Amino acid sequence: LSTSLQWLPDSRHLIFRPTLDATSLSYLDLLQMDVATKQVTAIGTFNQGNIEKVSLSPDGKWLTVQQTISGTSSMIEIMEMDTGERFMLLNGAANQHWIYLP
Repeated sequence: LSTSLQWLPDSRHLIFRPTLDATSLSYLDLLQMDVATKQVTAIGTFNQGNIEKVSLSPDGKWLTVQQTISGTSSMIEIMEMDTGERFMLLNGAANQHWIYLP
């Protein structure tokens, strides 16, 4: 069903992206699911490349998304979860490895 699965700090919600064969969903979308109700809502579409990594800050306020563009180049964005506002951290770097550090 999904890849890049992340629990939110409240332990009641999951962030994920659908696989390529999911019906009526784009693999460029990131989704959030309420585990109790199974309701799925879209967080956003990341259409610059293939989503490779997703990381949530420990407080659940920031989401980091790494996309691969043109082979080995990467683009990294952070998104504020409350507002959906996005900020570009890196664009065009090759073979980057990262983790969230508070």
